[in-house]
Amino acid sequence: MRTYSFLLFNWEGLRLLATDGNVVVFSLLFVYVWLFMHIESYFLASVSISQIFLSIPASIFPYAFVFGMKYFGLMQFLTVFIILGVGADDCFVLVDAWKQSEAAVPDQGSEEATLIMRLKYAIGFYCGPL
Repeated sequence: MRTYSFLLFNWEGLRLLATDGNVVVFSLLFVYVWLFMHIESYFLASVSISQIFLSIPASIFPYAFVFGMKYFGLMQFLTVFIILGVGADDCFVLVDAWKQSEAAVPDQGSEEATLIMRLKYAIGFYCGPL
């Protein structure tokens, strides 16, 4: 006998969301700690996590309001993990390029000019030649 209960389906969906919410929080904390260990700055790690999570509403806005898609299923919440992974990887690449720029960029005479050239090197390494 096959039965279907809308209330049971909703209850199970909410239970799964609550469990997955714990995994999201753990993943967020893990990535934050790993960013801090790599960058060695609470401020930059916080800004990195903030920019990662601010990209979620920026991606949902066109989906929901520009294209008019009203359905947002449970599987679409998994994008949090994808965005978290890609965003953290971007931060790691940029920080590593900044660290490499210390050896690759010669002294420009003034500290400000040297920092500007190091930043150009890091962004060019990250995004391609400027």
